[in-house]
Amino acid sequence: MKNEKKLTAQDLALYYRGQAKLISRAEKLESFHGFAHVGQIVVIDIILLASVEQGLYEVKPILRPLSSITEAEMKDNHEAYKVAASGLGKLAHGSAASTRHWLSLHIDLFGWIEAGLAIDKTK
Repeated sequence: MKNEKKLTAQDLALYYRGQAKLISRAEKLESFHGFAHVGQIVVIDIILLASVEQGLYEVKPILRPLSSITEAEMKDNHEAYKVAASGLGKLAHGSAASTRHWLSLHIDLFGWIEAGLAIDKTK
């Protein structure tokens, strides 16, 4: 993520199939029907990512803060890490598996909630 005040399509792609809230949309979309409305919760999918890339929408992902991780989730992540690391014998691959696990749970790994770029799902 660059030092910007909004997330890019590439940033949002990390949380593909997660939820986001529509913050704004391009004025040229106002005359069309069937488009998402400001304030609506949407799924981060390929269409949304393309719309964000084109500047048609600005969204904030709805994420869980790191503090919301449960002990069971921590254990599951540890198991995923062990399996990946033992399979290839490389720590880097285990770290990638661990990161994928947290992203799949929509955990805010980048401090976006604190920066005002994401919405805290627990509130």
